[in-house]
Amino acid sequence: MEYEYAKSKNIPVLVFAIDDSINLPDDKQDKDQKMLESLKNFREKAMSNRLATIWKTSDELTGALAISIMRAKAEINRPG
Repeated sequence: MEYEYAKSKNIPVLVFAIDDSINLPDDKQDKDQKMLESLKNFREKAMSNRLATIWKTSDELTGALAISIMRAKAEINRPG
């Protein structure tokens, strides 16, 4: 809902998704098929965002965050 709200208000959204090749521990994975389908659909929608980034390690995520925030500040004119 937060993503949809931001998009409806033309608020820039930075997307950071873990690479599909990463095997998460069982306690970090959804098992419910309905939830998995919802996640897949949301991920496809979110990854179509030009500010979307895939990461594999926490170091990659940290770097991607810093770069994306600097890029967004430079490219997107927002108040505040």
